[in-house]
Amino acid sequence: RLDCLHPQVAASSLARTPRPHPHAHTPEAQGSMSQGKEDPRMQNFLEEEKRKAMFNEVVSNLANVCFDKCVTTPGSSLGRSESSCLSNCALRYLETGQVIMQRIQRMQ
Repeated sequence: RLDCLHPQVAASSLARTPRPHPHAHTPEAQGSMSQGKEDPRMQNFLEEEKRKAMFNEVVSNLANVCFDKCVTTPGSSLGRSESSCLSNCALRYLETGQVIMQRIQRMQ
């Protein structure tokens, strides 16, 4: 299926946000949420959710950049050059991200 390569489809399928619990805004829930910030399990959960959100953003950006660069005329299938371009673009995008992260870590 090629619809997974289209940026809007990729972004909409990957960037789903969880809906808040219907009682999240009650005073009781607010008190328990402030206590949850000190709970290590809650901290771990929140960190994992942040990582997932960052990953989804990277994938969405990669899809947008590479699709715009490589797919000149969307059709029912990809040409050989488009397929090769998408693979190379994705690889370069991810490698560049790794280099940037390594440099940021060295600066800290």
